Amino acid sequence: LFAVLKTGNVVVNLGLNFYLILGLDYGIEAVFISNLVASMLTALVIWIFTIPMFMGEWNTNLLKKALLFGLPFIPAGFGHAINELVDRFFLKAMDQSVIDSIYSADYTPDDIVGIYGACYKLAVFMLLIVQMFRMAWQPFFMRQSEEESAPQTFSQTFTLFNAAAATVFLFVALFAQQIVSIKIPILDFYLVDEKFWAGLSIVPVLLLAYWFQGWYINFSAGIFISETTKRLPQITLIGAGITIAANLILIPMFGMMGSALATLASYAVMALIIYYYSTKAFEVPYKLVTGFGMMILAAGLFYLKPTVISFGLSELIASLLLFTAGIASIGFISYISVFSTK
Repeated sequence: LFAVLKTGNVVVNLGLNFYLILGLDYGIEAVFISNLVASMLTALVIWIFTIPMFMGEWNTNLLKKALLFGLPFIPAGFGHAINELVDRFFLKAMDQSVIDSIYSADYTPDDIVGIYGACYKLAVFMLLIVQMFRMAWQPFFMRQSEEESAPQTFSQTFTLFNAAAATVFLFVALFAQQIVSIKIPILDFYLVDEKFWAGLSIVPVLLLAYWFQGWYINFSAGIFISETTKRLPQITLIGAGITIAANLILIPMFGMMGSALATLASYAVMALIIYYYSTKAFEVPYKLVTGFGMMILAAGLFYLKPTVISFGLSELIASLLLFTAGIASIGFISYISVFSTK
């Protein structure tokens, strides 16, 4: 039943995401709407199957324990909401003179928000991978936490997650131009309208930001296992503070890129803070150097693209060569780090 519920949740979540983003032209809010609908349906089905369990005696101690564990998720969720949505507010509040200096007088604050939101859609590919991982990861680490091999298993999972994230990063970042140029059959429109392509430079930065969010989810295992969820509001509100401060500082200098960098900084700091508290509560030999190595490799290959093109290769051929080199390197690193470990 658990597997069926989780599978159904993922199917509804992903299906709604693709429908809202591709069919109805929603932005990042599609992720929240899809997650809400999928969660409500899952909760309804669970309620139907668990009605008999509510016929027992009231347990005040258990209620206190549940509240201590669950209540911190409310302010933590608030912090996450700030991280996801506040950037549009600051972009919309950009002074026209700043827009003129960074872009041109042809753009308004609404145009900048529209371009940013449209290009944000490509980062959703990484976010979907992260959310799919989260849905499978949380029940898995709770089941495995009592096993003697759990720390090693969690470490290997972290490395394999980085391999998957690096693959997604390389594919979306290198082939962003081809992806946005895809025409939707029957509907006859581009995946991202041509007038929004001016913001494609923010895509790799946002992909890295959500990659770090994946780290955050990986490292949350120790917090859940040790039941120290009181740390979560502290971490997410620190992240929200970084997002707000960085947007205020960077947007006047870099526009949309400043907002993307603020998101990256926030998720990176949150990931490292939760790593500190998580490994103190439940020691896991995470291979951070390998994780950072994969990030640097993937980002380096992407930013090497103009150099490869300068040798006379087409944009598509350069992307294919770099993607192939990246996949081969990631596969080798994963094999050495995970599969060759005795």
